[in-house]
Amino acid sequence: MKNMICMTLAGLATAASAQSGGLSLVPGLTTLDSTVTTVFTLGVYANADFGTHVFGGGFNLVNTGDAGMITSMDFTHASWGEFGANDFGHTGNGNHDGIRFGQFFIPGLTPPLPDSALQDGELLIGTFEVTIAAGASGIIDWTTALNPGSTSLVEIFDDGDDSTTLLQGSHGSARVVIFPTPSSAAILGLGGVIAGRRRR
Repeated sequence: MKNMICMTLAGLATAASAQSGGLSLVPGLTTLDSTVTTVFTLGVYANADFGTHVFGGGFNLVNTGDAGMITSMDFTHASWGEFGANDFGHTGNGNHDGIRFGQFFIPGLTPPLPDSALQDGELLIGTFEVTIAAGASGIIDWTTALNPGSTSLVEIFDDGDDSTTLLQGSHGSARVVIFPTPSSAAILGLGGVIAGRRRR
């Protein structure tokens, strides 16, 4: 809601035509041995081939892969987008009900935050810390989706003409393959057998 107020103050907001941009997802690991590591990161980036800064936006995260592996997902906003920050929470199985991000400034009177400038066409929005169950096995297939009721994934500002463009396309996606190594799984299984015998 806050970053929608910012857009109103910014003046003109136009729908994207020839310009392109959207979101991208960058996992810290693309393959993961769940008997060794149970935590990894998922970075979310805005990207555009025009404009100078990211104004704000919002997205949902959907997992169309295997269920039952992810136990928690915690999001940390990049500092520039904290004014309009909302986190609607992890709903289970790698699905997230929504992230909103944004900043406040008045074009012509106050400049956008320096940290919101696009660097080579992209900017970090924030990072998920993802925790999985030890010994889990399967594939996570994430894609971003538009927040229900939102007008854009990303809002791009151009300080050359003080315009804001709303981008709805180009959803990000990422795949992470999770597996327990056979040797580690065998050791865990053997440990369970030995523990069972000791109880007897």
